[in-house]
Amino acid sequence: LADAVGEGGLPIAAEGRVGVGRDLHTAVVVPYPARLEEIRSVLFVFAHEVTGALVASTVADFATVVERRNGAADRYVSMGRVRAGDLLIGLIAPELSDEYMRYYLTQSGVTVTSTMSSARLRETFVTRFSLPQPLRDALAAKIESAQRGN
Repeated sequence: LADAVGEGGLPIAAEGRVGVGRDLHTAVVVPYPARLEEIRSVLFVFAHEVTGALVASTVADFATVVERRNGAADRYVSMGRVRAGDLLIGLIAPELSDEYMRYYLTQSGVTVTSTMSSARLRETFVTRFSLPQPLRDALAAKIESAQRGN
């Protein structure tokens, strides 16, 4: 995980990292919040990171040879991790869904106002982190199955 941290050993922004730690257990690197108000970002990045392997395997099953060749599959993984984190937050802490979407929209450079309705926020999020419907459905099914313990 040496390359998962930035200057001074602090994790890098909203991406986080997952890898094998010193004791050979899975380690998840998340940002260290500068202020107490940013504490939820730890949960958001954690959700984004722990869904990574599930997203990668789903995209591998879903993407065509052409999509792998032209880079679309890589974009699916990137967008899919954000969307899968949202699905996970929606299952474990639905009251944080709007805040999760605001966090990742802001991290991606989208201006989000505090007065934006939940519906408008969701529409902006879905547009910014767009995925083909069959891939979204497959991710949702896998996350719900994992949540049920299957």
